[in-house]
Amino acid sequence: MKNTGVSLEEGSSKQLTFRSLVIGALGSIIITTSSMYVALRMGALPWPTIFVAVMSLAILKALGRTNLNEINVTHTAMSSGAMVAGGLAFTVPGIWILEASSEVSFLSLLVVTLSGTILGVVFTGMIRRYFIEKEKLPFPMGLASYETV
Repeated sequence: MKNTGVSLEEGSSKQLTFRSLVIGALGSIIITTSSMYVALRMGALPWPTIFVAVMSLAILKALGRTNLNEINVTHTAMSSGAMVAGGLAFTVPGIWILEASSEVSFLSLLVVTLSGTILGVVFTGMIRRYFIEKEKLPFPMGLASYETV
């Protein structure tokens, strides 16, 4: 088998590494801003999941030895930025439409964004076992990302 620089071993692989968190956070900022722009221009938000999977793989391979778990953590962190962008892109114009003369502070927008993100993570964690593991419902974007990596 050809050595691709990506380890497939499950037991010895580190998942949550410092570089996966840093790359994931920086990538999330980039994906959030670009997704916000696309969503506001088009009125729709295409999910950049496959692009982010390839980008995570390319960046981590360029930095040296990596594994699929580390790529998955980086990919998840980066693609979460697109979901946050979707929440912002369709909420902020709604606030403006309701009362165009009102000023919404950056702090209140940040608090609402972080609250929505935390609630999304909590509720997703609660329903994941039922829908994904027990019901075995298809998860096409996750499967496509897995097949890509």
